[in-house]
Amino acid sequence: MEDQKQHVELTRNVAQRFNHVYGDVLKVPEPYIPKMGARVMSLNQPDTKMSKSIPEGCVFLMDKPEDILRKFKRAITDSDTERCVRFDRENKPGVSNLMSIYSAVTGRSFEAIEAEFDGKGYGAFKPVVGEAVVEMLRPIQEETRRLLSDKAYLESVYRAGAEKASYVAEKTLRKVYKRWASWPGKDKEQIPMPRNLDLPSSASWPPPGGGPGGGPGGHSGGKNLAIRVKAVDVPKDGRRMHDPHPAWADWPSSWASCSASCSFWT
Repeated sequence: MEDQKQHVELTRNVAQRFNHVYGDVLKVPEPYIPKMGARVMSLNQPDTKMSKSIPEGCVFLMDKPEDILRKFKRAITDSDTERCVRFDRENKPGVSNLMSIYSAVTGRSFEAIEAEFDGKGYGAFKPVVGEAVVEMLRPIQEETRRLLSDKAYLESVYRAGAEKASYVAEKTLRKVYKRWASWPGKDKEQIPMPRNLDLPSSASWPPPGGGPGGGPGGHSGGKNLAIRVKAVDVPKDGRRMHDPHPAWADWPSSWASCSASCSFWT
């Protein structure tokens, strides 16, 4: 959806700013916006986008076929009687929205849709659009119901997905931490890091014995960068936000005053 682009833009800004300081580390995402159906408007308020806050103007993926047909039959159009099915977003927003939906579902062009309903009124047009949406959603609904009935399979999928996501994220974090540790500013005992870094309550990198060299965390005889992280706020959802304080130091056996610590070997 076109209105979701802002969330991708936020991610792009973060990646671009990080890469500008530390080099090409993070992949900058690109939004995918289809040519048709990128912005779907409400069926009963075609001047506003389709939203679940307006149920009668919104089609839900698991709506019953009869409910979907009813919503399309009640969709707002206009009072035209001749060549009424034509695309004109400015003067015919309701009809243009229905044509956009029909085009996205069937792959037909606006010209083909206008030709299909040439000489026909909205009484013929709106049910056809509704039926096309019902048929498009039918396999999705059937597969959804099948999956929801198999709880064991769903658990296996989300566990496998979590493991894969953790593996991919860990590889990215390795690159990020390594680039932080090798940043020239470390010679001045100051490495710029994002404020309010969201870390787990206990963290270290690399893990003990997890790197090359066999020593704690990897390199034997290497210099240890300990980043002390102080909890500064606890939001309502329970996540801990942290204020990192980087400094060169020997790896501490314990930091009672710190809620987390991260170590880097160079």
